[in-house]
Amino acid sequence: MRCSEPPIREDELERQLLSLIKEYALLNEWAAELLKMVDEYEREAIQSTAATVQELQNEIKDISEKLQRLLSAYLDQNIEREIYRSEKANLLSLKKTLEGKIPLLEQASISWLEPLKNWIKDAQTLNEIDKTTPVPLKKSSARTSF
Repeated sequence: MRCSEPPIREDELERQLLSLIKEYALLNEWAAELLKMVDEYEREAIQSTAATVQELQNEIKDISEKLQRLLSAYLDQNIEREIYRSEKANLLSLKKTLEGKIPLLEQASISWLEPLKNWIKDAQTLNEIDKTTPVPLKKSSARTSF
């Protein structure tokens, strides 16, 4: 398949590439402000997650205490074996579910912020590209920017 566009000179291509890249560049002041906002979002997310994790840990502690009381009741022969096994299985299942939520919650709360930080930094570095920047670097920047 042949390209339908006419050929252009390398200096014209560089000029067009630089023009395109500059459209996506982020001013340093804006980037600094956006990074501050991202840091604030991260602090808020960590605080919010910490409170939720603490609640889950309290629930896990309560379940552990229930399991201990259930075992004591069984050992004292206050409940039958089948009831003990059924209740124990239910409590252990609930405990396992809650324990599984903690790492997922911690990871999910801030996982979206890292790509945002990288995008801001990439957009900020586009300001540094000028006529003296090698063409391969301009091409690479253009590919990742748009």
